[in-house]
Amino acid sequence: MRLKAIVILILLLVMGGYVFFIGIQEFKDQALISADNVSTGFKGALTSLFNLQPDGALRHFDKVKREIELLQNQLPALTKFVPILRNLPPLFNNIDEITNVASKLTIKLDLLQKEGAGFVLQEKGLSLIKLLEEVLADIDQLDSLTTNLRQQAKEIDFDLGDEIKTMNHQLQSSKMFLKSFISWLKEKKPHHLIIIFQNPSEMRPAGGFIGSFAQLTLHQASMTNLEVNDVYDIDGQLKKKIIPPKALQSITPTWGARDANWFFDFPTSAKKVIELLEASRTYKERGTKFDGAIAINVHVINDILKIIGPIEIKEYDIVLDHNNFLPEIQRNVETNKNKDVLKSATPIIFEKIGTLKDEEKIALVEIIADRIEKKDIMIYLDDLIMENFIQNMGVGGEVTRLPKDFFGEYLAVVNANIAGGKSDAFINQKISLASKINNKGEIFNTLIITRSHTGQNEEDSWYRKTNQNYIQILAPLGSKLIDISGDSKKKIKPLVNYKRGYKTDPDVTAIENGEQFGKQVFDTWFNVPAGKTKKLELRYKNPEKIHLKKQKISLYHFIFDKQSGVNGSLEFSIEAPPGFVWQESGGPYFIYKNDNPPSKEIISLQLKRL
Repeated sequence: MRLKAIVILILLLVMGGYVFFIGIQEFKDQALISADNVSTGFKGALTSLFNLQPDGALRHFDKVKREIELLQNQLPALTKFVPILRNLPPLFNNIDEITNVASKLTIKLDLLQKEGAGFVLQEKGLSLIKLLEEVLADIDQLDSLTTNLRQQAKEIDFDLGDEIKTMNHQLQSSKMFLKSFISWLKEKKPHHLIIIFQNPSEMRPAGGFIGSFAQLTLHQASMTNLEVNDVYDIDGQLKKKIIPPKALQSITPTWGARDANWFFDFPTSAKKVIELLEASRTYKERGTKFDGAIAINVHVINDILKIIGPIEIKEYDIVLDHNNFLPEIQRNVETNKNKDVLKSATPIIFEKIGTLKDEEKIALVEIIADRIEKKDIMIYLDDLIMENFIQNMGVGGEVTRLPKDFFGEYLAVVNANIAGGKSDAFINQKISLASKINNKGEIFNTLIITRSHTGQNEEDSWYRKTNQNYIQILAPLGSKLIDISGDSKKKIKPLVNYKRGYKTDPDVTAIENGEQFGKQVFDTWFNVPAGKTKKLELRYKNPEKIHLKKQKISLYHFIFDKQSGVNGSLEFSIEAPPGFVWQESGGPYFIYKNDNPPSKEIISLQLKRL
């Protein structure tokens, strides 16, 4: 039961023998409303708090405090008649104290959102560390109070609901992360991170092509160095001769950091980029080791430019804004005219971020949250505790791991533009999966992927190129392909003889056997010329089946992992077997549509026998 269960008990006791007291009905009605407001407000406050929405959390907490005061004023009138109610004020007092601590924490989180980036960029890292330690202290106190609250409620046989249990779990996770993060920040040695700039105009499995990256150096939470590099310059210092993934062998003889985001699972791609960068002479001779990676889709930079305004690159006589940033960068790179424009622009962008006004800081936080939701920002850290927290927060970009008892459908559509110019900038993709359960409980799927290329009239030739797309479909492990149509035929001819001094990469070998990250992979080529629309259709069978005769209700899940940088719609439909309906739709069909799906979509359904 939720918090209002306390008042329900009061009502039951009152109705059992004390209804004759004048005004009791008015008390019951008012108390029930107040308790419901406490429950609703507390739930809303927790949701806002953990979604890093401080203004909303403070409003909810203020409402909770007022309602608790009202309930506390009402209870004494009844305790003289119902002794058990004397146990309730300590519980309400604890809720009130939790509200006070959580309100203080909310204010600190608000300050962290607004000033955190400024502390880092303006070399005020010690101030950031101090603020984080205060946040940790509040979370520790909040954890202790909520644990006591649950024990108090248990003693009087009340269940405070799932919100408190969820809050305890989140507080424990947050404490572990913050302790590890603060300790990491306070270390005397500098920490090196890489910022990977991914260009979705030329897709790769983990996002866009890596043309440039930045080395960010932090010393006790202060940024002490930011160095932007052309990835080809660093790859040129790599002595290792590594055989690239098969799909790339017709365009490059060796594998380097530029193509290392070849894995749909971002943590795997990030570790591989780091591994190849560290192996280059540039960083090997310095002894540089990277502690993590942040992938940023270039559309994020466009959004940032909307807030900070145009930036002037004096040495190249260029002014960049959110309208011309990507075309200008691509034009300079493709023509080899001013390849270092991004190198010059990045420090200016960071400098302007550090001096934003309060309302601009709030807008920046909202943009970052939106881009995280769309998988345009992903983070990997080599510290296990911090990495687990990042993944739980939905920022890790990892492939969803299916539990052993998972039953349902999983889908990811993974594109890679190989020698197709920057044509992905003008590709629109529609994904439609239709599943059907037959009278034997077997699940058959029809997947249609529609891609339209609208870059035929663009001035720059790299936009008009045929979109040569190596596509991979990830499905539940053991899925069986029945038929495929609409795909393109392409023969890969390696540029060199790999028997002469080249080594294989074990991570590449692991994903080229028809399986990846616990998923079945159907791969092919799906090329679309400029001005054309094409459809790729696959029919395949799920490895599991429902035992219809044994169960009245069956649970079914659909999970979709979005590819970073790819825009387009998703449609999922499923047909129940004869004699069954979906509880969620009330009929034999369930249909889901989303023109802009989130980074991860999870749909849970119940199949009911008629």
